[in-house]
Amino acid sequence: MTTQISLALDWTPNTNHAGFYIAKHKGWYKEAGLDVSLLSPHVDGYTRTPASRVADGSATFCVTPSETVISAHTWGDAPGAKPKLVAVATLLQVGKRCGCWGRDAAAPGGQGTLLVQVGYATGRH
Repeated sequence: MTTQISLALDWTPNTNHAGFYIAKHKGWYKEAGLDVSLLSPHVDGYTRTPASRVADGSATFCVTPSETVISAHTWGDAPGAKPKLVAVATLLQVGKRCGCWGRDAAAPGGQGTLLVQVGYATGRH
């Protein structure tokens, strides 16, 4: 018997998700009796968060930061309230952030100036 499972990723597939894709490619999920679908948020233009996919039943599990799991416990218990999320694993031991620097012609001497900083948005998971 095969169990259907869907995993909503937190961003366009990247190195943080490599283990999920490797396991699928190598057939490890199938060996364990699992049929796993990996759901990338880019397919619907990032209109739904991974946690909202779990809440609406379109995903079994999601990759999301711990803040989202904590926040889920503030949703209340009224009829129709979103379900509480439970953390079952950690992908990274520390948060990932990065910066992109470029040369700003207006800066004195053309020294490198931080033009854009990119990283995980803490409020959109």
